[in-house]
Amino acid sequence: MFFFRVENNTRGIEIIADIDAACFDPPWRIQQWRAEIENPENHIFLISKDRELLSPTGFFSFGISGDCAELRKIAVLPAYRRQHIADMAMSKLREEARLLKLDNILVEVAITNLAAIRLYEKHIFYKISIRKKYYNNLVDALVLQKEI
Repeated sequence: MFFFRVENNTRGIEIIADIDAACFDPPWRIQQWRAEIENPENHIFLISKDRELLSPTGFFSFGISGDCAELRKIAVLPAYRRQHIADMAMSKLREEARLLKLDNILVEVAITNLAAIRLYEKHIFYKISIRKKYYNNLVDALVLQKEI
């Protein structure tokens, strides 16, 4: 797999938005992605099977807050799931956080998203809190942390 840092260019934003729409309901709007990319504290990586970015498979994004990398989104297109791409993305996230000299990675996840929770547990995240009825005032969110 190849990882490409998304800069403020139309092609990268469009690919991210397309993957987001295929993986999340509701996805972020293109304006939200533009704002994410324009903020220097945010880091967004496209994942592709090739160097030319002809076969994008997913992405992840994180922001920096103090000494933490806050994982905002991680997505793998349905056709590429169960190929350890999310595992590789988590390794790349940890590598980027180390390069930035951050101490922790934080993520929040819906308690109903069992696949994501398993991924985070596999990468040694632990629960630090629960946000009751966080998503649409219905679903609790787990807040997880990993020390780097």
